[in-house]
Amino acid sequence: IIDLGGGVFHNATVDTAICIIRNGIECQSTDKFFQTNQVVEITNGQFSFPPNQNDFSNFKPQVGSPWLILSSVDSSIINKMKESGTSLKDWDISIYRGIVTGFNEAFIINQSVRDRLVDEDPRSAEILKPVLRGRDIERYQAMWAGKWLIDTHNGYSNTPPINVDLYPTVKSHLNKHFERLEKRLDKGITPYNLRNCAYHDKFFENKIIWREIGNRGRFYFDNNGQMILQTAFFITGEQLPYICCFLNSKLPIYFMQKTSTSLGESFRWLKYFVESIPLPKLSLTEMSEFKVFVEEAQKKAAAKESNIDNVIEEKILQHYHLSNKEIETIKGTK
Repeated sequence: IIDLGGGVFHNATVDTAICIIRNGIECQSTDKFFQTNQVVEITNGQFSFPPNQNDFSNFKPQVGSPWLILSSVDSSIINKMKESGTSLKDWDISIYRGIVTGFNEAFIINQSVRDRLVDEDPRSAEILKPVLRGRDIERYQAMWAGKWLIDTHNGYSNTPPINVDLYPTVKSHLNKHFERLEKRLDKGITPYNLRNCAYHDKFFENKIIWREIGNRGRFYFDNNGQMILQTAFFITGEQLPYICCFLNSKLPIYFMQKTSTSLGESFRWLKYFVESIPLPKLSLTEMSEFKVFVEEAQKKAAAKESNIDNVIEEKILQHYHLSNKEIETIKGTK
């Protein structure tokens, strides 16, 4: 039970408001509470009493869905997005997480260490792969920081596990951390191997990569087979340029602000939240046009807001049948 308190507020007496959350009891949408309850959002302590009717928002929890408190405009936009779009999880795509090493200090090396290992044994280059961290991902861009992954994978598909004995200089480097490697939980058949990753080959396909934490979506279309670490996720499948453009637009930011859990001014763009974002399924011809938009955006050094963003927004927004006020609301999202 959460008691929101009573007493004097802005020189007016208010009633006590109590929200009762019952564990194990399914709340019915026919209950009077769920049909009639309204709330007023107080922002930065600013509140007028008595509130105007326009200040009220509906509070209608639904079984199996997050409880949302939305203004009439926000509620209308979210409903239209869900009605006109298809959740990303229902597209012909798959979502994966980046590599978990269990001990990055051993498996992630910088350029100078990589060069030394290759100089001592050129064969080492076979298992040293450039890798991206979450912080390296920006909108349409990947700002590689010169980090390399020692890819002693544990085998996948018909590919056997890496035998580190075939790479003596790499093994010598890993031996410096052997005690930690042996104790870690995320390991493969030997302490030198990465833990099992059945989708290891998916890293080398065309994909969309995004960082886990950010105040907006930072999605990058990768056709270079980049490896990524666990602070990022990636999507493989069909219509990737279109999906990338959509996820970099303001609509997902708006959707995340209204439906997900925030971290101050940022969000955790976890698989669960991202795959719930509804995208309109355009015709194949319309979606194919977005390949040009991705290529154009990737040419820009910092992929900043530009006319290309406005073109993408306009092409997408029209498919949700939004009113002018609703479009202004989304465009005003920060």
